[in-house]
Amino acid sequence: MSKKLAVAMAVANQLHHEGRWPPNDLNKSMGPDYHYDENTLALFLTAVQWNLAHGTPPYDFQFDGKFVKANLPTSVGALIGRIDAKTKAI
Repeated sequence: MSKKLAVAMAVANQLHHEGRWPPNDLNKSMGPDYHYDENTLALFLTAVQWNLAHGTPPYDFQFDGKFVKANLPTSVGALIGRIDAKTKAI
């Protein structure tokens, strides 16, 4: 599986797991639309990180508080791209 597809699936699966999808909407933002705050978005990203690390093949995604804050107003589609940019094969 390609890295970009793995990232997109990890994000989509976590949104579904948390009951925010369906309906699936890549244009809605994490903060204003899905009501994430710094703490809940950090937990969301930690789950995405874990899923990427334990996938086949595994991928490494690292983030910090600055990344969390910067992505609160970000759309799901843009967040997928930003996570993909910070993800590498293990």
